Amino acid sequence: MTVALGNPGSKLARRHERRLFRASQPLFWLFNMYARLRRREVVKVPFLGYAVNGAVAVREVLLDAERFPNTNSKPDTVLVTQLVGPQSLTNQNGPPHKALRSQLQDLFTPKYVRELCDRVLTDPIAEFRETLASGGTADVARLARIITGTIVMSMNGEHRTGTERDERALELTDIGRQIASMVPARLKAVGDSRVATAEALVERLIVGVRETYEAGDEGTIPGRMKARGIPWEVARGLIVVLILGGTETTQSGSARLVAMLCDTDQLGRLRADHDLLDNTLDEGLRACTPVPIITRWVAEDTTFRGARMKKDKLVITFLNNAVRDRSVIERGGEFDIGREIPRELRQIHFGAGPHFCLGFNLARREITMMLEAILDLPREVEVVEREYADKVLMPAYRKLLIRMKPA
Repeated sequence: MTVALGNPGSKLARRHERRLFRASQPLFWLFNMYARLRRREVVKVPFLGYAVNGAVAVREVLLDAERFPNTNSKPDTVLVTQLVGPQSLTNQNGPPHKALRSQLQDLFTPKYVRELCDRVLTDPIAEFRETLASGGTADVARLARIITGTIVMSMNGEHRTGTERDERALELTDIGRQIASMVPARLKAVGDSRVATAEALVERLIVGVRETYEAGDEGTIPGRMKARGIPWEVARGLIVVLILGGTETTQSGSARLVAMLCDTDQLGRLRADHDLLDNTLDEGLRACTPVPIITRWVAEDTTFRGARMKKDKLVITFLNNAVRDRSVIERGGEFDIGREIPRELRQIHFGAGPHFCLGFNLARREITMMLEAILDLPREVEVVEREYADKVLMPAYRKLLIRMKPA
């Protein structure tokens, strides 16, 4: 069963998604539209590099780490390396990267992720549900920030409850947002003063991580890294990247997924069949694509899909376009929780190949717990107010207020 083409909510959902992109990164929106309108798998973008659009072509780039590594020939000049050193996975390639990934392969097992989230997220999510159940209005975007900030608190060894917990979680996610806003600068070296600013923010973000790491408690992410023989200098960089990547993407995807369920009138369908929950996550993350682009570099002069590429030029894989590729998916611009995800698009929102997202189980569990709380309410919810976040790395809602529909 699929949602009819005449679904009255589909146009509403697409309109809000376009506004989210325009508010977040207007320049990205222009590049995205330029690449899409050229209707080719590989498009040369003046002064920037190459854009890759097609689903198969994007996956091929991400799988081919030899031709398309995630750093150029001078990785020491990018911001992430300046901040956390050369071993943070995101700036590694080849055997060193493979060896580090093998040490971390069981870091986020489904069992551990469930135990962690149940331990630290049950209370804030239950409070969110109770607000809605009592007839109140709750902010999904705020809850998403509290969820990700609370996970950071657990890594810092902080144990707080209630209002104090929420305020601290929001403070940590705001620090993460400030650092993430500097991420575009990773494509080139930045000056000492900007690096110093970023370093100071990083230290505020991971204020207690070193102590948690040294304690070695395998109930914590830093403790699990220590138990796997990861030196502190490497663990620190990994944790910073995990926090920055995880907080921004989860905040983006979770609130947008709730909005799409409401805007397309499919929340009732999910409430009637909870077995659709996993598929809803897959389709929702495909449709909203929290990470709209993944960048790679050209290792050596090469030809790819008929396009000549020059060494050290940037390659931008437009996941936002790939997940709508008409050659692999019908009505890719629509959100349908009952559709079967084509093989070419499965989990592509988490990347592919050697740099596939390390924390994908954690992100899925966080969003699942939020959706389960909403599904557990006596009645469906509706969006009553929304604001788009502007000038942020990932398209996101600044505010998304929901409440239960009247009886």
